[in-house]
Amino acid sequence: MRTNIKLKPLSLGALMVIASLLSILITFTYARSITLLYGGIEILLALICYFFIFKDLNAPDYWNTIIIASVMVVSLINGIIYGDIKSIFLLSISLVLPLAISVMPIRINDVEPFKWGFLAGLAVLLLNSVTQFLGEINSNTLGFYSYMAVSVGFAWFKDSKNRIIPLLLIIGGAFLSAMTGSRNVAIVILVMLLVLLVPDRFWENKVLFRAVYIAALVYTVFALDIMEWVFEQDRLAAFLDRYTSGVSDKQWDMQTRLYFFREIEFKISQLNWYNKLFGEGVLNHHGHNMFYQSVFIYGYLGTVLVYSMYVRIFEMAYKLIKKTGDKTVIGIFIALIGVFLLNGADLFLIGIEACAVIPQVLMGIIMLKYRAMMKGNPEIRVVTE
Repeated sequence: MRTNIKLKPLSLGALMVIASLLSILITFTYARSITLLYGGIEILLALICYFFIFKDLNAPDYWNTIIIASVMVVSLINGIIYGDIKSIFLLSISLVLPLAISVMPIRINDVEPFKWGFLAGLAVLLLNSVTQFLGEINSNTLGFYSYMAVSVGFAWFKDSKNRIIPLLLIIGGAFLSAMTGSRNVAIVILVMLLVLLVPDRFWENKVLFRAVYIAALVYTVFALDIMEWVFEQDRLAAFLDRYTSGVSDKQWDMQTRLYFFREIEFKISQLNWYNKLFGEGVLNHHGHNMFYQSVFIYGYLGTVLVYSMYVRIFEMAYKLIKKTGDKTVIGIFIALIGVFLLNGADLFLIGIEACAVIPQVLMGIIMLKYRAMMKGNPEIRVVTE
């Protein structure tokens, strides 16, 4: 199925600026419960996604299309059963946005395209640190946005011949991100800065590349067990407490999250067999963890499919790195690893909280570049040493 609608290509740099500004707008309206504007933005975003997917049904990645369609059909059935079709429509954004980006008319051979998206996000963080124009926004919500905005710079850093200026700006952004008050963000941003400095050739090793992304995905599944182990290590637990106390004035113990996760696991255990397998399809619970939330919404079967989609995207990234030498993909990969680590102890990648526009766009760019590579598109830029 193909339509005759011709659209002017959008530059990759412009896309990243739009993604960064759209993310802060969604974050701001969501945090302040401006429901009409927040819901309107999400509905418009969903309509745009479906427009590009249905514009040419032969274009999107076949396997990811099957995965997403399967999950959404079951979710739609659940929406009919539980009388909440609206939630299904909005929940679909986190799945269909990467697919839509992969088929949009986007020029992918811009010079340093991620630079402008990063600078736009950094400008928002700087302005807010001085004027507090965002108001009393939740520290975790602001922290999520700050990490996403700063992580765009990872791709710019990897793409630059002179990496000193990007690195200095990223470090400055990381400091602002850590000071948002989110302990989870403070830990992850520090880890990802260290990972960012890993030599590029490391990521060309398939075993090492897979070990990193599998570890990040596994962490979201076994976050409770891993956190319990960490807090049993006295020195490590003390270091994390001292470090995060320096960037957050929250008085509660970090182990509070462990108690909450145990309650979530109990709630999941109380679901009937149908909901365990196929989910509820609506946002009845908040798991504060990507795996738990996915089980609530999509069930264990749907969760396996959703995680399979992420695995396929990461495998596309590896092939791009290996075959084209595209360093920006390394930066995107590192940015996404941080996103999944954040979603182990918190949640913003799936669900109605669509402030995660940036990582979803980054996933779409991987799929877009992979599609261009497989079609032999001359616009894909090969980056060499």
